[in-house]
Formats: sequence, C-alpha cells, structure tokens
Amino acid sequence: MKLISNFSKNFLTYDEAKKFAKKNNLKSARFWFELDASGNMPDNLPSRPDNTYKNKGWTTWGDFLGTGRISDNLKKFRTFSDSRNFVRLLGLKSVAQWQKYASSGKRPKDIPGSPPEVYKTRWTTWGDFLGTGNISFKERSEKWMPWKEAKPIYQKIAKENGIKTNIAWFKFVKTAKLPKYLPPYPRDVYTLNRAKKLSNNQR
Repeated sequence: MKLISNFSKNFLTYDEAKKFAKKNNLKSARFWFELDASGNMPDNLPSRPDNTYKNKGWTTWGDFLGTGRISDNLKKFRTFSDSRNFVRLLGLKSVAQWQKYASSGKRPKDIPGSPPEVYKTRWTTWGDFLGTGNISFKERSEKWMPWKEAKPIYQKIAKENGIKTNIAWFKFVKTAKLPKYLPPYPRDVYTLNRAKKLSNNQR
C-alpha cells in the first residue's frame, strides 16, 4: 500500500492506467485494491483511481476496467411498480429462485438484481415483490408478540392441551394452528432476540 498521497505524485494518464488494468486482467475494483495492498502496484499508478482521475476522464469502474459494468446506484431502473409487475409474471416462488434467475443472464438490465437496496423507500417484503404473499422468518419475527406478553398465553395453551414436555409441544404445533402473533418454536425466536439485546447493551 502506498504511503505517499495520491495527489502529490505524478501518475500515468487515465488512458494509460486503463491499458494497465486491461493488460493485467483486473476485472473489478476489488482486484485493483488487492494488487495495491500486495505492494506490487507500480508507483506511477494510484491506489484510488476513482479519486485521482475524477476530473480527468473518470466515469465508472466498469469503463476504467473495460468490463462495462455499472453499479446499481448509477443505473436507471424501471419504477418499483413496473419491476414488481414484471417479476410477478415470472411465477417465481422464493428468493432462491429469484437469485438464480437474476444471475442467469435473462434478467433485463433495467430490473435490479438487488431490488431491496434499489427500492428502499418502497420495499416491504419479498412475498409482496414476487407476488407469493409469503413472509420470511425474519419478517415474521419482527411482528411477533413480545415474550413478556406471549409467555402467559403459551402457558395457557400448554395447560389446556396437557402439554408438559418439549416433544409434546413439537407434536402439538405440527397439527395445531397458533395465533399469527405467536411463533411455533418460541425458544428459537425469543432466545435469539434476548441474545441480540444483550449484545447491543454491551456495546
């Protein structure tokens, strides 16, 4: 890593630096930074070309490295509603299916690969975006009743159904329908939430 400021050195021109990147097959900003960190970057090339060549020809990393790639925050995408309507017609049933489709090469360029990041102000859930109506475990956990309020309800359900062991409870929730605000396996949810709170308090 160079210790001399990028702004106090004489570097190659933007076009010359681009030729270096192409010749050395540097396909992403990460590869450029790794080469610089290794100490093998020529002294006449900057650690941060995006800063050094800012007013000297720089547009994007995709142009500089010759990959043509443009980061999501610089692309022009369809509106949230138009993207959602398009995706719903695909009939995808899960985030895993979306990720497979998004990286297949079939996705239109004006449909983002990471819609939650692009449509932050409009995004709600993957179930809404894909049209499945499904709610993820994480999304459900944010809507579940606090443990202090849920505990007496669990105790009442257990008493009414003669449940005295974990095994009996597991068998019960496989056939019974709990209120939407109660997770079927409370230990997993509330233990995790408690651990997170303790971790946050210790910071």
